[in-house]
Amino acid sequence: MSREYKSRKYKLSDGKTWTLKEIVELSGLGRETIYYRLQRSNNKEFIFEKPHQYRVRDIKKRAEHWVDKPTEVYFGIPMNPSYMDGLRDRDRDGEPMSESEQANLMHYRDYNRKMWLKERANIIGERK
Repeated sequence: MSREYKSRKYKLSDGKTWTLKEIVELSGLGRETIYYRLQRSNNKEFIFEKPHQYRVRDIKKRAEHWVDKPTEVYFGIPMNPSYMDGLRDRDRDGEPMSESEQANLMHYRDYNRKMWLKERANIIGERK
């Protein structure tokens, strides 16, 4: 015996009553997106509007904005190493970092990690 659930009905600005499932099927948007929009407004144009395409910067271009200073080594001990950058939103010298510097550092590290994983996959593939 299957259960029939009652769907909540939403009255939009055009006067028609819609269910969430009907709006999702007609608009092609995700259920969470439609639900969020229905909480904000009952304007039909707003709810059925296609999502905006935001321009996302390429990670490689963002990574190129970060310039990694060389690490000073004294008697085999690294002083101010690069992994100290970004700790508690400060650079390795203890100076506060701006949000753009923090973002560039994050993309720099992400890009380097992806390159390392790509090279590592080639090395592991050669061993087999």
